[in-house]
Amino acid sequence: MLLIKIIFWMIVIYYALKLIVRFLLPFLLKRLTKRMFSNFEQMQNQAQQQTRYQKQKDEITIEYTQQKKSSIDKDKGEYVDFEEVKD
Repeated sequence: MLLIKIIFWMIVIYYALKLIVRFLLPFLLKRLTKRMFSNFEQMQNQAQQQTRYQKQKDEITIEYTQQKKSSIDKDKGEYVDFEEVKD
């Protein structure tokens, strides 16, 4: 009789944990990801404010963006040297 009670309670506990994990875990994970995302945004905002302050404090800086120059002209195309093959 004791063995049957132990097995019964083990099954009940197993299914209770299974239901808790199925419904509670996604909710907890959503909260965790939202919290991590908000912390990340705060850190990004702080870093941007620090760089803005440093740029304002320093002298004038000029930033250039490098444009990638193609080695092949798009109008002309690529030159391919062909050899004639005789049969």
